[in-house]
Amino acid sequence: SCHGGEHFLVIGGIAVPFAHVSSIEERLRAVRVSHPKHLAESEVKWSKSSKAVLNFYKEYSNVFFDAAAKGEAKFTSLCMDKRTFNHKAYNDNDPDIGFNKMVYQLLLHKVGKVWGDTHRITVKLDHRTSKDDPDELRPMLNQHLRRQGIETFPFKRIEFKDSKKSELIQLNDLLIGTLGANYNKRDDRAAHKLELADHITSR
Repeated sequence: SCHGGEHFLVIGGIAVPFAHVSSIEERLRAVRVSHPKHLAESEVKWSKSSKAVLNFYKEYSNVFFDAAAKGEAKFTSLCMDKRTFNHKAYNDNDPDIGFNKMVYQLLLHKVGKVWGDTHRITVKLDHRTSKDDPDELRPMLNQHLRRQGIETFPFKRIEFKDSKKSELIQLNDLLIGTLGANYNKRDDRAAHKLELADHITSR
């Protein structure tokens, strides 16, 4: 979230045990069908929030918090100040390399070190244009964890997924969008986005 001119970039993910993935996505689809078709059929994205979809987006986000309360899902994130980035010095002047490094840090510290001992992990990244295969991160992550005592090689697959085909990735977009709005304070932010952010933050 916040790839444009704002100062802070947020990346994050929802962790769901495989046994609960289908039921959470079914609950998200059920929220869709309870709202007018012309609103509910479009991709859910923080950047697309409007007065018309405000209640829909609130109910959609509630699915995560209800699942989290039952231990079916967790959310984790990293926030970075883009003013500290120096892609020329550290990333061969390639922002994509820099972004992959941030994804690596998220997966290493917030996923692998937390669940690596007890779970096999499949990662679905929101698809973006990149010359690199995200699965190239997998052996590096597994070896890094092995050096720190987690010898299960927990990361089994890291791949892109089209967000339009994933309710969970769309849900995640609302969560990281809210964090981005909270970090990037702006006086001109629309009232409906402030209301949505307040709702998600309060939950």
